[in-house]
Amino acid sequence: MAIKRNLWVILFLLFFLLFGLYGCSSPTTQLVYVSSTQGNGVSTVRLDSNTGALTNVIGSPFPAGNSPATVVVNQSGTFAYTTNQAENTISLLKVDRSTGMLAEVLPRTAAGISPGPMTMDASGQFLFVGNVGSNSISAYAIDPSQGTLKEIAGSPFPAGPSPTALVIDPSGKFLYATNSNVASISAFAVGSDGSLQKVAGSPFPAGNAPSALAVSGDFLYAANARDNTISGFTIGSTGDLTRIPQTPVPVGSDPVSLIFDPSGKFLYVANFASANISAFSVDATSGAPSALTGSPFSATQSIVAITFELGGKFLVSLNQSSDSVNEFTFDSSTGALGTTKNSASIDTSQFASGKESPSSIFITK
Repeated sequence: MAIKRNLWVILFLLFFLLFGLYGCSSPTTQLVYVSSTQGNGVSTVRLDSNTGALTNVIGSPFPAGNSPATVVVNQSGTFAYTTNQAENTISLLKVDRSTGMLAEVLPRTAAGISPGPMTMDASGQFLFVGNVGSNSISAYAIDPSQGTLKEIAGSPFPAGPSPTALVIDPSGKFLYATNSNVASISAFAVGSDGSLQKVAGSPFPAGNAPSALAVSGDFLYAANARDNTISGFTIGSTGDLTRIPQTPVPVGSDPVSLIFDPSGKFLYVANFASANISAFSVDATSGAPSALTGSPFSATQSIVAITFELGGKFLVSLNQSSDSVNEFTFDSSTGALGTTKNSASIDTSQFASGKESPSSIFITK
């Protein structure tokens, strides 16, 4: 009996060891969504966060409205939204989480003139859209079960000229919008009902043609496309912005996208014209930037957007000239970027133009 018991113990331990190894090696799948203004659709790429492998989802790209400029997905990964720039609407697309496929739910929701940038609060209650042509921000309450949008009373709210980028601070209390034509940033307090109220002192001066925003903790950064610089700000208790004295600092040519790494220690700037990525460490107390060794890091041409995969192992870029998604390895201790690890071409065969002109990227589980 003792021999039999020992045999069962050994078998159990072997099973546990093998299962544990299998479980540790099983891939974690993330979905990469790309909006394409010329292709009138959303492309979906599957990302294996263990290996970084990228594969196109069957059926991609999926139809949306006319010239979808930006795509965002809710936190649970069940609904996606696009701003349709050429028809002044917003599309709602249901996500099949098992396959990554998208199916649009009609009718589309009306927005302002030439809706472009879009952001969602962390709770998934509200969606905000920058109307570049009508200098306003539309705000919507999101139905949690159906994903449908209901415009909030008072929306659209007046903004500065050409609100080309939006971001919400981590507390969810404040929303910021670039005013690319007048070198400034507008600040708004976000009400409990999703309404927007201008912060005292807004708009705040920025560089020439601010084109993108990124926020981490109490720090906000803007990419200034015509100055080839980035400006940093400290966010005050009322949402006001105070420029970080060590900024602006130079970056590459035509900076169009920037993002903090998941830890908030490092800041990356995609330079469209110079085909590289500038990288900085950000002081946790002052917010002051310091260029990383090796920066700028070489990249492919025409990067229009960058983001991090959810595990923080890879920085992912969206490249307009090649209609592709590319990855860079990321050293979380030094912030250094490695060479391109994997890439995936976005399928353009379904579109008569034969080209997608990808414009934004969003990653979700």
